[in-house]
Amino acid sequence: MTNWSRLSVPRGIYTSPPFFISNDLDKYIANIKESAINIHNQTIEYYYRVSYNQNEWTDWKRMYITSYDLLDEYVLTGLYIQFQIVMVADNESVKPYLQAFEMNLKPYGFLENTGDFPIKPKLWIRKKNGKGNIAIINFTTGQRVEFKDLNNNEEVYIDCENEEIVSSNQVNGVYRYDSHNDEYLELIRGSNYITSEGDFDLDIRHKAILLQE
Repeated sequence: MTNWSRLSVPRGIYTSPPFFISNDLDKYIANIKESAINIHNQTIEYYYRVSYNQNEWTDWKRMYITSYDLLDEYVLTGLYIQFQIVMVADNESVKPYLQAFEMNLKPYGFLENTGDFPIKPKLWIRKKNGKGNIAIINFTTGQRVEFKDLNNNEEVYIDCENEEIVSSNQVNGVYRYDSHNDEYLELIRGSNYITSEGDFDLDIRHKAILLQE
């Protein structure tokens, strides 16, 4: 039933243009921020919808500041997103003011440890696009594996279980233990979301460990 009193109060709706957010990775973690003046506790609501062709869209869905996983049900490749902001006040004298709304989408790869114990995988890294630092982050645990000052095209093998590091430049006397932060990637049981910093190719190989009955 239509709420006629709701229609008679000050109301504003902003609809964003579509944003192309396609990614080949498995998941986005959304970091949503707002800055608003709303001392009278009036209505500020956020909505989103998605599409793969900009012609057929999902229904608008409610979005909250804490909705970090709002895109989990969608394949990211070819995805568009659109936002809508709805503000409603009891009267003009108490209407809210939205100063800023921001959403940052961080892409993550998904690794599932189907075993019964945490495991430490083997990593192959190849630095590209010049010399620099790199990091591998397990968002699920907060763990960061870092290397500093890797050379362009340098390849580094890391056996996380045995804490062994081998550089392709080792024949020239380059050992990467001092460049490493002494963290070895661990995958907990179940879901692990992995992201990175820096320009490099990464290959992760792991084997689940099952409890022997």
